[in-house]
Amino acid sequence: MTDVLSETVKYFYVIHGTIPELMPRVAYRRVGREVQYERKIIKCPHCSKRLTDTSLQTRVELYKHPERVRVNCQFYMRCFHCRNEVGINVA
Repeated sequence: MTDVLSETVKYFYVIHGTIPELMPRVAYRRVGREVQYERKIIKCPHCSKRLTDTSLQTRVELYKHPERVRVNCQFYMRCFHCRNEVGINVA
């Protein structure tokens, strides 16, 4: 029997356009519903819960890579629900 090397997968987003708002989750409650509808929601790739918002004109690309491969990201966000890190690059 051969050994199978199981790799865990990490994710990062590449965002083309406006820099996402990196405000705490509590700050979103103060914004009216009409403003929230004009935003694109970026979801956590691990648990598919809300990670952050961007404007509707931005183009968002999601990439995955094995954990053993190092990718330089501009910053990392930690999901409030699953506590996994997601890298974000703004192009």
